[in-house]
Amino acid sequence: MTPDTLESVNVFKRHLSPMVWRNLHKQTGLPYNNALQVMTLALSSEAFRWLKRNDHRYCAPHEQRMIREHAELRDRREKLLAFIRENPDFQKLYVDDQRLMIEQQNHMSRYEEVLAQRINRFL
Repeated sequence: MTPDTLESVNVFKRHLSPMVWRNLHKQTGLPYNNALQVMTLALSSEAFRWLKRNDHRYCAPHEQRMIREHAELRDRREKLLAFIRENPDFQKLYVDDQRLMIEQQNHMSRYEEVLAQRINRFL
């Protein structure tokens, strides 16, 4: 291994969490001292998708934003659904307001599904 290659491997290893590095070795079946091959395989499409699924730091910035948006949307939708189903104050609202909140929750669910489909395309 040339000094440049060795430095590239070391930079790559520093950016991987130890757990991800061990899992890459397990997944590839390569020994720990074969870091260059592990790095090459990790950058291949399937291994890189596996890496991004397990460590979102390796996703592109717009992918990270989409993952964050999906999580925030799921949290807000679940809170709205809990309010609709469990909070007695919901029944005190005007019928039109109740209908609009239910419609909002339905749209949020569909939006969440679309985001999940988009995320699954790169993870």
